[in-house]
Amino acid sequence: MTTANLLRDLRFAGRMMRKSPGFTTAVLLCLALSIGANTAVFSLLNAILLRDLPYREPERIQMVWNQFLGQDLPKLELSDLEFLDLRDQVKSFTHIVASRPSLFNLTGDGEPDLVVGARVSADLFRLLGVQAAVGRTFLADEDQPGRGDVVILSHALYERRFGSDPSVVGRKVTINGKPFTVIGVTPRHFYFRRKGRDLWMPLVIDRAAPSPRDQRYLEVYARLKPGVTPEQAKTELADVARQFARANAEAYPADSGYGLTLNSYTEEIVGAVRPSLQLLGAAVGLVLLIACANISNLLLARASARGREVALRAALGADRAGLIRQFLTESLLLALCGGALGLLLTTWCVKVVTKLELTQIPRLDEVSMDGRVLAFTLAVSLLTGIAFSLMPALQLSRTDFHQALREGGKSSAGVKRRLARQLLVVLEVAVALLVMVSAGMMIQSYRHLQRVDAGFKTDNILTLELNLPAAKYPEPRQWTLFFNQLLERFRSLPGVIQAGAINAVPLGVVQITGEVAVESAPQESGQLNPTVGWRKSSPGYFQTMGIGLLQGRDFTAHDDERSEPVVIVDQSSARRFWPDQNPIGERLRLIGQGAPEEWRSVVGVARDVKHEGLEVASREQIYIPYPQYPHSFMYLVMHTSTDAAAMAPQVRPAVLGIDKDQSVFRVETMDEKMSRSMAWRRAYTTMLGTLALVALVLALVGVYGVMAFSVAQRTREIGIRLALGAERRTVVQLILRQALWLAGIGIGIGLVAALGLLRLISSLLYGVAATDPKILIGGSLLLTALALLASYLPARRASRVDPLVALRNE
Repeated sequence: MTTANLLRDLRFAGRMMRKSPGFTTAVLLCLALSIGANTAVFSLLNAILLRDLPYREPERIQMVWNQFLGQDLPKLELSDLEFLDLRDQVKSFTHIVASRPSLFNLTGDGEPDLVVGARVSADLFRLLGVQAAVGRTFLADEDQPGRGDVVILSHALYERRFGSDPSVVGRKVTINGKPFTVIGVTPRHFYFRRKGRDLWMPLVIDRAAPSPRDQRYLEVYARLKPGVTPEQAKTELADVARQFARANAEAYPADSGYGLTLNSYTEEIVGAVRPSLQLLGAAVGLVLLIACANISNLLLARASARGREVALRAALGADRAGLIRQFLTESLLLALCGGALGLLLTTWCVKVVTKLELTQIPRLDEVSMDGRVLAFTLAVSLLTGIAFSLMPALQLSRTDFHQALREGGKSSAGVKRRLARQLLVVLEVAVALLVMVSAGMMIQSYRHLQRVDAGFKTDNILTLELNLPAAKYPEPRQWTLFFNQLLERFRSLPGVIQAGAINAVPLGVVQITGEVAVESAPQESGQLNPTVGWRKSSPGYFQTMGIGLLQGRDFTAHDDERSEPVVIVDQSSARRFWPDQNPIGERLRLIGQGAPEEWRSVVGVARDVKHEGLEVASREQIYIPYPQYPHSFMYLVMHTSTDAAAMAPQVRPAVLGIDKDQSVFRVETMDEKMSRSMAWRRAYTTMLGTLALVALVLALVGVYGVMAFSVAQRTREIGIRLALGAERRTVVQLILRQALWLAGIGIGIGLVAALGLLRLISSLLYGVAATDPKILIGGSLLLTALALLASYLPARRASRVDPLVALRNE
């Protein structure tokens, strides 16, 4: 094909687009919507799932976890001793490093600031293959005892706190009340494990005095040696786990199902959102398929209208290949124009999505219109152009031009072309039902989540986080005194009804579990003790959060370090440990993690609370009075008589009134926490619902278009029927039966496909069966009713045809 021919075809295609503005506008809108949606979702998939993590050979980075399958703990952090033993014994890795998330009080150079960071092994940055943007990373020995007085800043903190001043490197800053030397700044977009971390300090583990083996809080990362596969590393880890169990039988009981497991770091980052993003990608792909079917029908109808023109061009010497090429050129030009409009729509969508507070979605800030997204848009546009022009082109290639010219183009549609249009309608209906049912299931899941009883109230509750630095508050009694004083200040503020404190507020980032021994149900030697959530709370906490006490009493000011050890358990714990008994007065004991191991009497039973999220099954929880087991990090909660957010400005002065150097972190309402925890589910459901609506509209447009064209082609037949005495109602029924037949076949195919798909996505559903008949039947009936409505308009128009006019026109 020469350049001249191509230019001629393009000019002709442009004239045809201008000649039919209505047709061109309809096609371009359909393409812009479908291609734009596909490009927008691909930009998400590209940034989150397809693009490599920004490290050297990220596929070789793995995470190592403990697992106690006998306790239903498939992934658990490692202790100091386990990490040290692992680093000494495992040979499959070039680097093995540990990380411990932490909060740091940064003082000096402005107001006190509580920042999120991590203590990490000195080899972390070498494992990742990341260099500092300013200064340097850790030296190999800077995680040894006596050498951990250095810190690396994130680029965000470097800009926000220090004004991007490079002289900050080498300067001392005060963190947790101690001086640290800034040695480097990370690259601008660097992150490790989670976004929002601003400090990295060396993780110092003293081999002479490590933490107990059962205090597990270290995330462990490893880089596979060249040539070593994950399966080989897992085999070695299994051998090491058996050695651990033989050497430390008390820490790894025989029935614990203990082992060491390995998982790709990439999978740890994106694995949780992969299924939902893949479903979203499939949904937009199906919408594009409907759009292609719609445009194919439009082109088939247009080809019928242009039958005489094509036949004349063939009679004047145009060859069949040239005619087909011209047809494809027109389609590709339409597709490219639609793709360009879709790209503009995508740009807007990306800006909207990246501004949403979707904390559950990793790498969201990396979503951009890069070269891969542009190439995808071009490829989709070209493939779409080919796809929707394929069937009309095939029909054109089989046309008998001489016969078409003799008949004036009136029979050029033919039986095959009519069947092709009907097949496309069946396809549209089936795909639309598939998308509608999937979206319906997700919408129903979201509605179920909204009705879940979280066990606590969110209205007029204000929360904040405080971390007391060990340098200034080294003694547990100082922690207790500080928080008692602060709670008294909060309770005295105008508008505050009640205040309390806890080390892990519902929907917070901190979740602590530990073992307990139940006095009335002692475990035999070698058996596991039950694992429950540990919460350390103050008097008034349950009342502040609206957590009901079903039996017994709340903690009081008398439940301190000098009084009898007590505990409050939740409903699930009471049912598990003392079924069909009154738990009040029963005793249990905390085991490990440095907890005081005296027996504690149960003084109350609290309602179950959804601590980790509305979708997560509640783990049994126990509550300990925080003066009896103090903690330096606490959440403070206040119940206010008015809007909780209006109380936020009074929080910091109350804290600074006790300690002018104490930083305050994440002051927000419980409504904000709840909204953030549901943000991805809400956005995801909205996107799927929108796609379902688009699919439904496109399918109905397709049904209407085919039935309208069918009526137009059968005008003479309908005129004859009416002239011979047929009732107008009979004509309407004839058209509607045809539409019902097509819709019924499409719905049948769609239901079979939906049943298969829903079984694959059942893990994404909450409170809804994958075969919920209400959604399946309801979706089918809705689509049938709307298809009949779309067909009724052309059927009604056909019934009003004047027989004489119809026959005269023929």
